[in-house]
Amino acid sequence: RTETLVLTRLADDAAVSVFDNSTQASTSFSGSGTQTNPYLIASAGDLKLLVRQVSEQGLSYSGQYFKLTTDLRIEADTWTPIGTGNDDWAEDDYPFCAHFDGNGHTVSGVLNGSTIYFGMFGLVGENFSVTNLHIAAQINNNYKTGESTTRAASTGALIGSIWANKSNSTIYIQDCTFSGTLSSAGGYNYAGGLVGNLAIGNINMTGCINRGKLSATNNSSSSSINQNLGGLVGYAQGMVSLSDCANYGSFSTTNNSEIVYAGGLLGQVTTGVVCQLRNTDNYADVYPAANSKATVGGLVGRADLGQLHTSIN
Repeated sequence: RTETLVLTRLADDAAVSVFDNSTQASTSFSGSGTQTNPYLIASAGDLKLLVRQVSEQGLSYSGQYFKLTTDLRIEADTWTPIGTGNDDWAEDDYPFCAHFDGNGHTVSGVLNGSTIYFGMFGLVGENFSVTNLHIAAQINNNYKTGESTTRAASTGALIGSIWANKSNSTIYIQDCTFSGTLSSAGGYNYAGGLVGNLAIGNINMTGCINRGKLSATNNSSSSSINQNLGGLVGYAQGMVSLSDCANYGSFSTTNNSEIVYAGGLLGQVTTGVVCQLRNTDNYADVYPAANSKATVGGLVGRADLGQLHTSIN
C-alpha cells in the first residue's frame, strides 16, 4: 500500500553542498527564524554554523523555524550531530528544539561518530519537529557505554534521542525517510531507522518510511545488557503514534546479551506506555541474535498497551 520511495540525485553535483573537513561555518543565517521567514540552511557552511551553535554553544532555538534549501552530502571524517548530550546526567546536554523543514531535500554521504545520541539530529527536545527530510547515508555510531551504566547508545538515522522535558510534549515527525545502512556499537543499544530512543515526551509520526538496513553490536562483556531495535523507533518510554508509515529495512543484532527486543516498526515500548499503529506496515525480515533471549514481533517486539488498526506484517 505504501508508495514506492524514489530518491533522486540532481544531475549537477554542484547543486549538492558538500560538508567535509574543510567546511567553514557561515557567519549568520538568512531569514529571521519565524514560520513565514525561517532561517535558511542553504549550504554546508550554514549547516556547520547550526551544529556549532547548538552542539557547542548550547543554543536550542526553541520554537523557531529552519528550512533546508539544498541537498547536502556529508564527507567529514567525524559527524557531530545537531544536538548533543553525554551519559553522566550532567547539565551540559544541548538539545535542538526548533522546527526543521527538510523541504524535500536529501542528506547523503557518511555520518561517522561516537556519541551517546547519534543521528542527523543527536538530541532533540520539546517544540522540535521535522518534516519532509530524506536521509540516504551510512550511519555509524561507535559509542560504547560503560558496563556499570543502564544508559544506552541511542542511534537513529534521523534522531538519536528525544528528551522533551515536559512529559506531555509531542514531537511531530512527518514525511521523512531513511535509505542506507545504520550501525550502533554500544553496550546497550537503542537503534531505530528514524528514531533511536524516545526518553521523555510523545511521538506523532506520519508518512515516514525506513528502507535502511540496521545492525546493533554489543561490545560489552556483560550478559545483562539488552538491545532494542525497531524499523522506525528502537525504544519508547513515551506514547508513540504511527500512521501511514512503513518499514522495508531488515535488521540484525550481534551480541552477548540475554535480552533482545526487536520489531519491524517498534523494538520495545516500555511498561505502561501506549502505542498506536494505524495503516503502518512491515515488509522486512527481522533477525535476532542466535545466542539471545529475544522478544521479536513483525510489528512490535514488546508492548503491553496499545491500539492496532489496519496494519500488515
